Amino acid sequence: MFNRRKALARPGKDTSHDPRLSAHIRYSYHVVSDAATSACSGAAKKLDKASKKIRNFIPSAKRHSQAQTDAAKGESRGVEPDGSIWDTAQWGPILDISDTALAGLVQLFTFSTLKKSAVNIKVLERTAGHNNAVYTVQYRAPALTVVCVRVPACGWGDHWNMHDAESLRNTALMMRYIKTNTTLPVPDVLQYDTTFNNPIKAPYIMTSCIPGRPLLSVWHNPSAHTGLTIEDTRQNILRSLASSISALRLFTFPAMGPLLFAPTNPLSPHVDAAIVAPFGVPRGAAFSPADHLSTTETSSQTFHRRCLAESRAYALAIENTPEVAGVHALFSFLLDAIPWPAQRPEAFVLAPPGFKANNVLVDERGHLTGILDWDGAETLPALLGWAAFPDFLAADVVDGVAWYEEGDGADEVLDGRAWDKYREAYAQRLEEACLAAGGPMAAACAAYTRKSHWYRAVLASLGDLDRMRVVLDAVLAEALPRVRRMDLVLLAGQGALVGERERVVRQRFRELFA
Repeated sequence: MFNRRKALARPGKDTSHDPRLSAHIRYSYHVVSDAATSACSGAAKKLDKASKKIRNFIPSAKRHSQAQTDAAKGESRGVEPDGSIWDTAQWGPILDISDTALAGLVQLFTFSTLKKSAVNIKVLERTAGHNNAVYTVQYRAPALTVVCVRVPACGWGDHWNMHDAESLRNTALMMRYIKTNTTLPVPDVLQYDTTFNNPIKAPYIMTSCIPGRPLLSVWHNPSAHTGLTIEDTRQNILRSLASSISALRLFTFPAMGPLLFAPTNPLSPHVDAAIVAPFGVPRGAAFSPADHLSTTETSSQTFHRRCLAESRAYALAIENTPEVAGVHALFSFLLDAIPWPAQRPEAFVLAPPGFKANNVLVDERGHLTGILDWDGAETLPALLGWAAFPDFLAADVVDGVAWYEEGDGADEVLDGRAWDKYREAYAQRLEEACLAAGGPMAAACAAYTRKSHWYRAVLASLGDLDRMRVVLDAVLAEALPRVRRMDLVLLAGQGALVGERERVVRQRFRELFA
């Protein structure tokens, strides 16, 4: 669920010895015997299913390499794809669609919709993310128009399957649904095709081209021509984004899962199980669509408790120590402290699947102009939905980011104290927008905003023991700053964290998450 746009890894770049990738890896790996592997195979299968579902709907749970991160930063600058940079074996002909083919597609579109032939057709830009190539094309018919043609990475040969076709259709219809029913600045879907029967010989979505710069580009490097201070620009960004995203308060659904459009109803989505494989996932011999089955859930608390139980069973089958048991015991306390939705039956909500800064466009004054990337939209628990902080406001807690290595904001420290004032400003703006607009879920969702980065950090780490340890470090630094983590973990793992000690720990966790 909740899939975010990533950049393609650059083949040939070895990151195995990059110290930046191992900064948080502080625990040794264990060699597991065949007998132990067999003993925990059942737990492993259960954990794998649960972990995949968490990775689907919580974007920060999706791990990516430094090479992918490097490529993502290049993407925002318009990297020119060629054989020396992109994995052409994975993308096939998708990165090499000719200007002539694109011109033919535009001609077909303008003739079928306007009964006019496009002239002065020009391909302005070719970019690629992890899941899609994007061709920006300008033409006259008769007005000067710019469109974007998004082509999925797997949209060629036998890499493309019926599930991919359905995913592309759902993305196009979801964008139209959001555009029709809210004021969110989403690109207009002009045309889409899930087949190869078109001039570019590939499936695609053609959208309007939204002007603007990536959010972080303006956040760190605002234009000097506006007359605004950097702080004024940032406050404009927070106000505009919060006000716009509150439009999603109108939608609630009875379950958590993929949003689909029935063949007979392209106007209204429903929640159901589906195979939702990101278009950028390599389609080699090991690829199986069944591995990307996303099911539905009707209780977010029950689902995450099941994930924790399966994580514990698997981890203890491999490494049966008080430390491992203690980490999971303390995470059980954390799940108890989260203010889960009390409404029964639980209502689930929407959020942009890729609520990352590079998918948010703003103008030079910091006003929102577009939210991109609606691939794989799924419903979420209210505490993780539209009212949660966007990724850039939660990175210090959710991803453990202290500062960017390069690119926009490379020289700016991102510790929580520096971001607290921006989180509070965003929460206030969102609360004001919700109270002004009303709606059955508005106030309830807005109540989750201020601590949503902590909820995401905890829930996104389930099933990843090393990450759970890192998150526990961060939680204890805030909730119990004078308590040594290992001492507390061992107490919990040995069943000795009881009585007054247990009461204090639980109380501090509740205070942090309240």
